[in-house]
Amino acid sequence: MEAVLKVGGSLTKKPIKLKKLCIELGELAKEKRLTVVPGGGEFADVVRCLDKTFKLSALKAHEMAILAMDLYGLLLSSLTPNSQPVKSLKECIKLSCEGVLPIILPYETCVKADFKPSWNVTSDTLSAYIASLLKAEKLILVKDVDGIYDEKGRILKVVSLNWLKKNKSCLDKFFPKIIEKTKIKSYVVNGFHPDRIEKILLNKEALCTTIKL
Repeated sequence: MEAVLKVGGSLTKKPIKLKKLCIELGELAKEKRLTVVPGGGEFADVVRCLDKTFKLSALKAHEMAILAMDLYGLLLSSLTPNSQPVKSLKECIKLSCEGVLPIILPYETCVKADFKPSWNVTSDTLSAYIASLLKAEKLILVKDVDGIYDEKGRILKVVSLNWLKKNKSCLDKFFPKIIEKTKIKSYVVNGFHPDRIEKILLNKEALCTTIKL
């Protein structure tokens, strides 16, 4: 697998641009072996709200949040030409080799994974987990920001895992730990500019943040 792309739920805030991104990803999959992991987005926000209201167990909230990713994945598949929603890693490998973009619905793969149930483990970490299982060369975290910013609001071209552990960012708290373990080269990029994703795939310079291993 050349790359796993985690498509953040925040991108739904700009529907026209999200549709453009989805079209571009469907085209890129014809040339590159890719898999999309959906974020949770507004579906996960509903789970957060219900968690606060009903004080759910950490395990149930975690399971519901992963199911929220499945829902967003179905939405993405409806917006993405040349794509197919799948539930298994085997299907991801098969479709990507055929030039079709698999959009994995992660519940079955991730619900039994060895993570402590917590809101500190989000789709960022789960996408890294899936990328490791697929032996992906790259993990591209597609968000609604240009990358990771320092405390003065400046884009950081490169950040270390130690920096991520010590500072707040658009990534979840557990993410640096799983990347430290899996050693996957990772990037944070703005999904409203699909050309930047293509540049990363082609190993060209792009406006993004590279996570240094």
